[in-house]
Amino acid sequence: MGGQLRPVSLTSYVPNARAFGKKVPQDQTQSVWNVAWDNASGEKKIGSFSDGTSNTIVEVEKPMITGDQVITGNAWATTGSMGKTDGANLWAKTDMAPEAQGFFGCNCNDPNVTWDDEEGQWWRGDCKFTVSGTTREYYQPPARNRPRDQQIIWNIYPIHTGGIVNALLGDGSVRSISNNIDLVTWSAMVTPSGGEPETAN
Repeated sequence: MGGQLRPVSLTSYVPNARAFGKKVPQDQTQSVWNVAWDNASGEKKIGSFSDGTSNTIVEVEKPMITGDQVITGNAWATTGSMGKTDGANLWAKTDMAPEAQGFFGCNCNDPNVTWDDEEGQWWRGDCKFTVSGTTREYYQPPARNRPRDQQIIWNIYPIHTGGIVNALLGDGSVRSISNNIDLVTWSAMVTPSGGEPETAN
């Protein structure tokens, strides 16, 4: 940026990378690193959501700070993270590791197993899994609240009592979503053009 410092701020709202970002053309992956380095500006518009704007989440509430450590940016990376993956949601950024960028829609959850139910599979670039002969995308729903030293940046931890997360849909409506939401329904609401039969209703 020409050697100049640019202001950044923390946010409690993060956009859906699956809705607005693009996949890497070579292998059609969209990992957290792909989002950080390859498609920060995104390429899609709300009008392109073939599943319908009333069925697609565009933003959700997410705590500004995840974990119990203060992290800092340094040379395209972050420092200060201890134990679990700590992070922060920066509203504006450049040349910054994904742990400091605010977004969701890249943390996968395989419905065929249970070992990823707590933290998901955030390192994957493809969230497609096959269940009963049908292949579709599955994403980690809002997680149960955990002590801060056990949190990871890729999860959405409810801000409100009762495990509630407020979500903004593409049609401008706001829904209060429980962290007990069904994996299939949540995943359908994350994908803008997945063609799933489930709806936000």
